[in-house]
Amino acid sequence: MTYLSVLFVPGRKAAGPIRHHFGWRRAAAPVTLLAGILAMTSPAQADPLQAVLKDLMDSSPRLAAAKADWDAANGRASETWRKAWTPQLDLSFAQGYQNYQKPDAATRFYDARTSSAQLTQLIYDFGKSSSSVAEADAVAAQNQVAFEAVGQGLLLEAVTAFISVQRAQQVLRFARDSEANIREQTQLENALVESGKGYASNVLQAKAQLAGASARRVRAEGALEVAQARVRAVFGVQASRLSYKDAVAFPEELLPTSRELAHELALKNNLQIALGQLRSDAIKERKWSTTASEFAPRIELVGEASRDFNSDGTRGMVDDRKAMVQVSLPLNVGLGGVAAVEAVTNELLASRRREDDTRDLVLEQVDIAWRNLLTAKENMANLSNQMNIATQFLEIARQERQVGRRTLLDVLTAETNLINAQSDYISTTYDLSIASYTLLQAIGQLEVSSIREDEAKLHALPARSSPLPGQFVSER
Repeated sequence: MTYLSVLFVPGRKAAGPIRHHFGWRRAAAPVTLLAGILAMTSPAQADPLQAVLKDLMDSSPRLAAAKADWDAANGRASETWRKAWTPQLDLSFAQGYQNYQKPDAATRFYDARTSSAQLTQLIYDFGKSSSSVAEADAVAAQNQVAFEAVGQGLLLEAVTAFISVQRAQQVLRFARDSEANIREQTQLENALVESGKGYASNVLQAKAQLAGASARRVRAEGALEVAQARVRAVFGVQASRLSYKDAVAFPEELLPTSRELAHELALKNNLQIALGQLRSDAIKERKWSTTASEFAPRIELVGEASRDFNSDGTRGMVDDRKAMVQVSLPLNVGLGGVAAVEAVTNELLASRRREDDTRDLVLEQVDIAWRNLLTAKENMANLSNQMNIATQFLEIARQERQVGRRTLLDVLTAETNLINAQSDYISTTYDLSIASYTLLQAIGQLEVSSIREDEAKLHALPARSSPLPGQFVSER
């Protein structure tokens, strides 16, 4: 793990801001930034996020379990087909002593031996076997979709955890920057008081501001540790390979252009909806197989050969050969078959209702992600304007402070407002990325290839008074 200590000591001016190391103009103050205190800083030989995600998908225990379920379902589907449509061979052999007694006859003791072989081939069972095979195939397809859904869910968790760490690091940097700036201003004002040129009330105001900045810094440190814990839980051993230097891109070209189109794509591609449909398909096939099993005959071709030695009172060898068509129809006189069909019918009805509920929940997820996307875009524009205004106000407040028209508290408040606006802007850019990937997952189009590094530098502060890029302008 690499630790980097960076000391920013800009020159001090009576008026006018200096260039902030994030690309925004901010208050002139000596700032000591120890980036090494941030746990999980980028390793020296870090890999691109997309490469780490690919390896995560190959090594995740969660995905491995889902893949094993899929393989097991394929195995059961193969078993169901083989048992339904291939011949059944039954072999038996018995040897021992037989006490055979008939009325008015002497009791006989035999050293008996019997053996038989029976081959049974299904001819027709009125759809029972076909429906059983179709049900097994639907269950296998359901497990395949479940595997893909687990993969998409893991991808969303991974990219969200990664972005959350980056956001927490940025917020912590701003919090430390603010705290260091207020501490320096407090020390300077305290020195003025000691020399008889300042006011004790200004020092108390500065200390109150410093206490608030320290509280924000502590909250930011806690948020970073929580985000790092989430990354370790999601990425496992792959977490050490992550680099937080490059931000995740905003996948604008992959997103639907309207909420209506997002709804259409979700209903077509969402994996949770597909899971519900396949579950209903499997139950529907089970209903047909249950009906045929309970009320339709089973027609089979049976071939049997047996050889008995000293069996059933007959001394010597007896061979028996049979070839016949067998029709069987087991019926429960208590109408158990009717109850079985009713049970499966109700199970199918429940599955259909769950499908409807899943559709509603998916559309809600799409609406929430779409709203979060628009909210983040709108807030980026508002916060960019707020930063411009806060910077101008800070410059004027410093000038007025020099001539005694502003108090220290006014200047500290202006500096804190600017830094908080910068922090909120950066945090909102990460909200935009998370909302976009959440929307991709909701419409069933989240893939490893969707997650790329940010070449547009979305998560950097814009130049002063610069408009937002066109793709980030909100459309109501």
